[in-house]
Parts: sequence; structure tokens; C-alpha cells
Amino acid sequence: METESKEKLNAEFFSSYKNLLTDYIEERMELAQLSAVEKTAILTAKLSFAAIVMAFGLFALFFVNILFALFLGDLLHSRTMGFLVVVCFYLLLILITILLRKKIEGPIMNMVVKQIMSKTQKV
Repeated sequence: METESKEKLNAEFFSSYKNLLTDYIEERMELAQLSAVEKTAILTAKLSFAAIVMAFGLFALFFVNILFALFLGDLLHSRTMGFLVVVCFYLLLILITILLRKKIEGPIMNMVVKQIMSKTQKV
């Protein structure tokens, strides 16, 4: 009888700890999922805000470039040459950006990884 009661106690003990362990694992998985969702939401919000600011900045830059091209056109007595100078300037910037691609991508990747790996913070 004593052995049966010990076996019964052992079975109950392991059963309850199995249930506790299962609950713990489920809770940890849910916490990890919620943490990932929160970090993704924060990163998406920051990237969306940056995209909106960049869009407005690009509109402003577009009109400033037209103004600058017209100004250069007046100085060079040819609107075509004014626009050509502005286009060449941007082609040069594109070439420099392509050549420095690795140095530009690295800090951006580090920022994204840092945001994802950081502890949860408010937007």
C-alpha cells in the first residue's frame, strides 16, 4: 500500500509540474510573440513617420531644384543648360551613393537591428 501511495503521489507531482511547465512555455511563447508584435509596430510607426517627412521634403526639394535650374538657366542664358547642370549634379550624387553603398547600408541595418533587439520603449 505504501508503494502505491508513493507512486500515486509521484504521478500527481509529475503531472502537476508537467502542467506548470506547459503553462510556463505557453506563456513565454505568447510573451515573445507580443514583444515581437510591439517591436514591429514601433519600427513600422517610425519608418512610416520618416517616409511622410521624406515625402514632404522631396516635394520641397523638387521645387527648389526647379527654382535653382531656372536661376542657373538665367545665369547661363539657357534654361536647358540650367536644367542640365542640375541633372548632372544628381547623376553625380547617384554615382557617389552607389560607390558608398556599403557604408550607407551598414548604419541603416544597425539602426533596424538595434530597434528590434532593444527593450520595449514608447514611440
